[in-house]
Amino acid sequence: MYSNIPISSLQARGMLFPNGEINNDALTCLSGAVAAPLVQAVWEMSDNNPDTLKRLQSILSNLYEQSRESEAIEVMQLLYEALGIVFPDDVILICNHTEARSYLLFELLVDIDDIVGELMPE
Repeated sequence: MYSNIPISSLQARGMLFPNGEINNDALTCLSGAVAAPLVQAVWEMSDNNPDTLKRLQSILSNLYEQSRESEAIEVMQLLYEALGIVFPDDVILICNHTEARSYLLFELLVDIDDIVGELMPE
């Protein structure tokens, strides 16, 4: 899907520590920066249709649960492009790092759920 990115690039961007461990805090921040514009744009483009957001959540959650994180990120990138939003380079950087990609997607699902909860009336 994406070309191999050297570990040093991930470390230089602060997504990995020098010892190779993922930087959870950096990935959590990246998640919030990715989730908010995506959910907001989908919400607005769907005329505030809660079912559209629920379907998006369901698709991404199912891909994550099936260990298809790369496909989930591809879906998000496609939506970003279709909505005219620039997809963050940092997300592309981590696509080939399995642990970082998995953690980011987990955090994205949590953030999307939080944002959707704020947008939808009780």
